[in-house]
Amino acid sequence: MLTVTWESDKDGVIGSSTPDTDGSVTFGTHDLSTDIHTISMRVSDEAEGTCTDSVVYTVRVMTPSIESVTLGPDP
Repeated sequence: MLTVTWESDKDGVIGSSTPDTDGSVTFGTHDLSTDIHTISMRVSDEAEGTCTDSVVYTVRVMTPSIESVTLGPDP
């Protein structure tokens, strides 16, 4: 029985998941703040063994832009 916990160095624990029977695991979230995060995955088993891995992930906020706007009739 494996338990997976996901954590951001900026936002703390962001969730958990359970691996499939083949050991694969996925996780998605919309709750990360705008920043450069180190996301860590910690896997624990019933014998209290653990292992971790991490990846650096950047969250950017893209502001919308408008090319041109015409209001009312053309002059």
